[in-house]
Amino acid sequence: MNRYLVVTLIVVVAIFISRGQRFYTPSESAVTPGRLAKVIEGNNEKTVLFFWQPNDPASQSMDPLVTQVMADYPKITLVKIDTSNPENKAIHDTYNINTTPTFVIVQKEKVVSQWVGPFKNKMQFIAFLRPSGAY
Repeated sequence: MNRYLVVTLIVVVAIFISRGQRFYTPSESAVTPGRLAKVIEGNNEKTVLFFWQPNDPASQSMDPLVTQVMADYPKITLVKIDTSNPENKAIHDTYNINTTPTFVIVQKEKVVSQWVGPFKNKMQFIAFLRPSGAY
């Protein structure tokens, strides 16, 4: 009986690891231009930058939707960037972020697509990802 439990556990862990789900959701102070550049450079797939503010209702409403959709697309790396943190000013200035939430898809250090404002639903967010081939 214990052998089957161990095998089942190993299989579940292997499936989880093989999905390759990548979320880079650093603490507010951890996002720096250098660290962001390393995440983007080290990623052969696309990276979605989610610019948000903790006190913005529109940003807060996007968090569960983004988490749900990104779980279905394990090849995409998500980076959440708090624009209310002064330490992140250089990052949001680099991408000309004036409104939250804003979503930017980056591949090979180039902006592929950008969306300003909240998505109405899950399908709209998925449609944003599709034209850019982000999944």
